[in-house]
Amino acid sequence: TPIEGIPGQKNCGDIDASIVLALAEKKKLSPEQINIELTENSGIKGLAGQNLTIKEVFERNDDKVKSAAEIILYRILLACGSAMGGVERIIFTGRYADTGKLIEQKLQKKLGVFDRMIKWTIFSKLLIEILAEDAVITILRKGQNSANL
Repeated sequence: TPIEGIPGQKNCGDIDASIVLALAEKKKLSPEQINIELTENSGIKGLAGQNLTIKEVFERNDDKVKSAAEIILYRILLACGSAMGGVERIIFTGRYADTGKLIEQKLQKKLGVFDRMIKWTIFSKLLIEILAEDAVITILRKGQNSANL
């Protein structure tokens, strides 16, 4: 879904489903209003109280912004911890590519000795572009193999 994963600039990321019910019941918000709150007024904007990019969050020293950075790091580590079979590689791509080094440094401090087990990769391309290129290469290789038969 658009709000799945770690908090974005304006979207909430993964949340407890009861938050939706609480917004409806306590704030008397309609489904459309709840959608706007979760996709436009949450995430970094909601945590830091201002519109910031991911990069700005990790560059600033303001306490409210530091808190947003800590939540993002927590969500990344939570995603890694829930991966079946462990994590061998963390890849930064798309809007995270230019922030990858900053996030990597912060995560390395939190991971301690476990950091040595992880390969860090930063791509300037979107993940979908990388996957598409990989698919084309795979198809071409299979075509070459079958041509040799």
